[in-house]
Amino acid sequence: MRFDIAVGPITFLLAACTLWACGQSAESNNSPLSGGSVTTGGTAGESSSGAGGTTSSGGAAGSDVSGGSGGSFGSGGSTGSGGAAGSGPTGSGGAAGAAVGGAGGTGGAGAGALHFAAYGDTRTGFATHQQVIDRIARLDPQLIIHSGDLWDGYSQDTFRSILTKNVNVGKLLGSGLFVVSRGNHETVADYLAFTPSLARDGATERFSYTSGNSFFVILGMDPTPSATYLESELKKPEATAARWRFVQSHYPIYSGGLHGARGIPAIEKLCDQYHVAIYWSGHDHIYERSHQVFGGQVVDTTDDLTVNKGTVYVVSGGGGAPLYTSNKIPTTHTNLSTNNYVDVVADQNLLTVKAYKLDGSSLDSFSIRQ
Repeated sequence: MRFDIAVGPITFLLAACTLWACGQSAESNNSPLSGGSVTTGGTAGESSSGAGGTTSSGGAAGSDVSGGSGGSFGSGGSTGSGGAAGSGPTGSGGAAGAAVGGAGGTGGAGAGALHFAAYGDTRTGFATHQQVIDRIARLDPQLIIHSGDLWDGYSQDTFRSILTKNVNVGKLLGSGLFVVSRGNHETVADYLAFTPSLARDGATERFSYTSGNSFFVILGMDPTPSATYLESELKKPEATAARWRFVQSHYPIYSGGLHGARGIPAIEKLCDQYHVAIYWSGHDHIYERSHQVFGGQVVDTTDDLTVNKGTVYVVSGGGGAPLYTSNKIPTTHTNLSTNNYVDVVADQNLLTVKAYKLDGSSLDSFSIRQ
């Protein structure tokens, strides 16, 4: 018996569909499997990929991740062994860990940013000072600022050897990047005569300088008579061009410590006018961070601040000197009688500040935005 099958439009359509399905199968087998890249450094996805992409902006792995080696697409994809070190302003773009998405690192400033450390009052307790500077050395900052009271109770040579024990800190000292505001426990002559210079080769205890994207004014031991000088420095083109402005002295503007301080209006007015982000000091052997203050009044009590709203006043005087009691005053946000140091990353639009205790545990953190 013979069957004749007519070839018509329906048969042609079925053949075309079959060819399209085969093409899709072949294309699926050629999907990328050699390790994708994170597009924006956003939040980590949920499904695993292979060896891990590299972040483009220093954040954690993003949600647009192409499959890794042998991996498959999930609902976003997280990195495997971790993205490469990034350049995020808070250090969150450090080398990622092996956990899903990778844990952020702790250091590293982005291109054009400044990474610096602050501490002070290192007299008497040279062993504690060594521990503090060893901790700071691990941060590998580009600049270290010290609020004064340097070596009373041990020699200048011992002070120098504490710094140079860590090669990276020694290099900063030798390059004028270990900068000190003179304390009341060293004379002007001794402070200026120390080598390498603690005052960027300046001839007085008051001076200013630019480091990276930031401008610093050092007012020496006592800021009280320095309003005219401070204004002259903050008016300079390099000051107005800087992304961030900082002022430092040994005596604090606000402090609930043993010596105490309840504001210096003439200095504060200039900090308000020229948008000084942080005023650094010591003298009281504690850690204290004020709320953001403008015109002598607290204007923001949060940890996420905006620079043009006011100034934060920080006392970091726990570098080795005998600790003092610490009490809250109306401007106080955080205070503690403990040895301490502060890690700062000044990125283009974000200032990230983290204070640590001697054992490296967290003491305080806050940020200031442009």
